[in-house]
Amino acid sequence: MGVTLKEIAALAGVHRSTVDKVIHNRPGVSDEVRRRVQQVIDQTGYRPNLAGRALQKQAGAIRLAAILLDVDARPFIEQGIRQAVSAMPVCPIDVAVSSCAFGDAAGQIALLDRAVAQKVDGIILSPLSAEPVRQAVRRVTGQGIPVVCTNTDLEDTGRLCYIGEDAGKAGRVAGRVLGEFLGGKGKIAVITSTSALRAGTYFLYVREKSFLAYLGERFPAIEVVQTAPCLEDPAQTYRMTLQLLRQQPDLDGLYIVGGGVGAVGRAVQETGRGGKLKIVCFEDYPEILSLLRREIVTCTINSNTVQQGELPVRVLADFLMQDVRPPEHLYTPSEILLRECL
Repeated sequence: MGVTLKEIAALAGVHRSTVDKVIHNRPGVSDEVRRRVQQVIDQTGYRPNLAGRALQKQAGAIRLAAILLDVDARPFIEQGIRQAVSAMPVCPIDVAVSSCAFGDAAGQIALLDRAVAQKVDGIILSPLSAEPVRQAVRRVTGQGIPVVCTNTDLEDTGRLCYIGEDAGKAGRVAGRVLGEFLGGKGKIAVITSTSALRAGTYFLYVREKSFLAYLGERFPAIEVVQTAPCLEDPAQTYRMTLQLLRQQPDLDGLYIVGGGVGAVGRAVQETGRGGKLKIVCFEDYPEILSLLRREIVTCTINSNTVQQGELPVRVLADFLMQDVRPPEHLYTPSEILLRECL
């Protein structure tokens, strides 16, 4: 019988999770410890028992926990999860989906702790950027449970990979589109979901910052007159947009960083500004496509949130069954949608 992971750890004087990191070339191990562990691996001739792992998993379902946020993207990510599960009948997969409110770091940590207590095989996570969440994810991955971040990322946590849009590129594309529609000048406002990382999400932060940086470089005559933080709350988004439009009667455009597009559209129509503002937002949700058809929204950039539910299931199944490690980033394609595309 070959040497086990536990025996490798004992011989090297490290924790089993450290051996796992060395085998899969993961960060979080010093060069000296990595050399020591690798020397033991080479001396013992250790090889992962992939066939045994696959047979073991085939004997029972892979148990995953999906911990999402209560935002507009959630039902579409869930749809992708269901599609992936139904497409893999040979390998039964059980995914327990739960969610917490946007900004509820304590709630997300509690869901992570529950998943660990239930001894799941892997976790799909839409993480908040709060430092306590980062520490919680480190604890989870330190116990050898693979975590795939979807829709938004949390680097330096030992997570297996990130699946979602390239947020920096998406923000720049939005800046280019809105700048061109405005002819390079005018006044705009930003409807943002997070004005700081605290308990927001990283990809929304990057979407906002890259957009503003691009405008400053390429369209300096466009003035950002106001930023309205709605925090992914539709009712708050509606109220703040109404107030914004009343305070800024000569506004030329809006950039909607995250969710709440339907609420923004409602406020725009009620104030008689429909078709008068250039509005750029994200995703292809039905209510957004309806606003696009009616020319309330000028352009939307779709990041394929259904794929952001489907791909994590496939990645975790391949990793758990065959030890296939994915790239650190799996970017879903962005698609620019105009009324004429529909």
